[in-house]
Amino acid sequence: MKGARLLLVNSQLIKKMEAAESYTLQQRLQSYMEQPGNPMGVEIGAFEGAKAFVVKKIPGPSLNTVRLLTPSHLPLLPDIIDFYKQHKSTPTFDISPTTNIEPLLRGLSEYGFYQAGFHVCLFKPINPDTSISHNELSTQLNGNDSSYFGELYAGAFAMPSSFSETIGLNNEQLMDDPNWFYYHRDDSFGVLHIDGDVANLTGAGTLPKKRGKGHHQNLIHTRILKSAQASCSLAIAQASFQSQSMSNLMKSGFLIGYMRAIWRKR
Repeated sequence: MKGARLLLVNSQLIKKMEAAESYTLQQRLQSYMEQPGNPMGVEIGAFEGAKAFVVKKIPGPSLNTVRLLTPSHLPLLPDIIDFYKQHKSTPTFDISPTTNIEPLLRGLSEYGFYQAGFHVCLFKPINPDTSISHNELSTQLNGNDSSYFGELYAGAFAMPSSFSETIGLNNEQLMDDPNWFYYHRDDSFGVLHIDGDVANLTGAGTLPKKRGKGHHQNLIHTRILKSAQASCSLAIAQASFQSQSMSNLMKSGFLIGYMRAIWRKR
């Protein structure tokens, strides 16, 4: 394929993917923190390269997470756990594969954590000559569309409709950020974050009544095209193992980079 590059899965690629994913999350949460009064109660801790994220008003495991943890952070586990205790929260540790990891995993177990599952991290080298047909294109949203996005997001993930206003407000600032791109297509949405030469397809959803019609696939294609236009060399994405999202990403040329282990408190 003209312009395409072969990428091998090695420690360098895994570190690049992991760093990009963590940075996307940090940028999102910093935008929440910058809202007047920090209404979501966001706190971000740094521990010699590892990042600890707390969102008090959204207590689920996807945001209250520790990223970029390596075996070298084993002595810091008490400090990281205490950071979450201070903020009345419980961490989820997202662990990427690396060498000499057994002592770290044993340490997590000794502190009462267990492996609860896996998350798939995928990648795709970007072909600068990427093109897609007109019927695969989607429409970009901006901050004026935040209410609609909130309703779409809440509906796609079966959240109470009362959550939609908060979701819209949380994303309004990012929707006008030049490094973030929000797309929609027929009651579906897909979000893209670009940093340097890496594009992160960071989230997508479809209302139940519109699923199975190829909208998610089209939103993937739209974001890949935008990534190529922005001169990115690498696209990354995350999905639950064996999910429809994972299947759609792989149909679009994404490859599995690694499986991230999810560790939670017993």
